Amino acid sequence: MNELSKSLDVITAEINSYKQVAGQSLFEIGKRLQHVKENDLAHGEWESWLKSIDLVPQTARKFIQAYEQFGNRAMSSDLPTGKLFEMLSLPETVDREEFIKQVHVIPSTGETKSVDEMTVKELREVKKSLNDAKKEKELAEQRAKSAEFELRNANNEKAKFERMWKEEKDKPTQVITEIKKEVVTPDDYEELQKQAFLAQKLNNEVVLLKRAANDMRAQYEDKLTTQNKKDSSTRELQKYLSEQLRALTMNHDSAILNYKIIQGDREAHEIVMKFLSKYEEIIKRQVAEWDELTSLKAVK
Repeated sequence: MNELSKSLDVITAEINSYKQVAGQSLFEIGKRLQHVKENDLAHGEWESWLKSIDLVPQTARKFIQAYEQFGNRAMSSDLPTGKLFEMLSLPETVDREEFIKQVHVIPSTGETKSVDEMTVKELREVKKSLNDAKKEKELAEQRAKSAEFELRNANNEKAKFERMWKEEKDKPTQVITEIKKEVVTPDDYEELQKQAFLAQKLNNEVVLLKRAANDMRAQYEDKLTTQNKKDSSTRELQKYLSEQLRALTMNHDSAILNYKIIQGDREAHEIVMKFLSKYEEIIKRQVAEWDELTSLKAVK
């Protein structure tokens, strides 16, 4: 890595120069802005210096974040500034390089596109979907933790009452021998009965909480698995249909070229007419199959 200048004037000139260059200049500007800010080259006058090079703090912060998140990734320099800035707020768990390489499902249309093929609006949809999934996961984890906390409290209360009940149960029976030699009920017998009832109630609640926690985990894992399968199938469908159209177009162009060479030949004419008849039959059958499939289930 080249050593950056310690002179504010030199860095100012470099930034103004890189502002005229597309692509990599975004990261070069961010790199120098970060250097100035971290080393306090503007001597406490950061915002004033930004104003002198016609940058507002919010934009400067985006340049720095773009350099930090995408500066070392070769594919990023081909993307426009708007898309790079839009991807700054992706969840921290999302690998930036993998995100750029992969194709993603557009929520509003169901299409699969790479970042390079998306509009900024479509990229914003995909990002929102990821952020929503992250929030949903965090909420599910919080609910699971709350259920586990309640479960521990219930277990503690249960153990406490069971211990109290055992202590009372193991005490010697009080007998009055001078009067009727009968067992005397302890003064706190009713209280102990209430405590035993409460212990049993807590035990039942523990069972219900365990069951609820397990159900929440199972539902969340099932939802993730279903979504992953859906995304994979959508990508495969897009791939196969695109390959079919591409192959059809290439074969059609080749056939047209050959026919033009021998156009007017009777045998060639008969071959083409037989093909068109068979081709029309195949196309009608395939269209009918797609119509039937797409009408069986409404698109969600």
